[in-house]
Amino acid sequence: MKVVNYYFNALMENVSALGSIFTHLLLLAVAFILNDAVFSPLLKGLILIYVIIMPIKIILFRNRPKKMKYKQLWEKFEASSFPSVHSARAIFLALVLSFRFSNAALSVLAALVSAMVVYSRIHMKKHYWGDVIGGAMGGAVIYFLATV
Repeated sequence: MKVVNYYFNALMENVSALGSIFTHLLLLAVAFILNDAVFSPLLKGLILIYVIIMPIKIILFRNRPKKMKYKQLWEKFEASSFPSVHSARAIFLALVLSFRFSNAALSVLAALVSAMVVYSRIHMKKHYWGDVIGGAMGGAVIYFLATV
């Protein structure tokens, strides 16, 4: 059973990375290189995620399940649990990819991956359910703001 837990935890860490800033920047770079129309909403979304969610995380500060110490403002942002930025990015990216390519199989895959990212944040004890739900809602709102 320990082996199964070890590999499941490793899977959750890797899945969680799909909601990271690195993944967003990688997709942004690919869209830029390919001169794809999705570049603009990806860039707007990245900016809006931080412009909207960063103040919320700082003002409505909530400790993570595994409390983190902080001294600087950026550390406070990282230590704050609500809302989940990984969840916001995962939902935002899933919506962008789904609507850009209008492919049912890709949309289902994007939804499954984003749901796994959201769950990974709970499993890794980085967030509470309310944090990931708030982040997911934020990601959906940011999608609509970035594509208007």
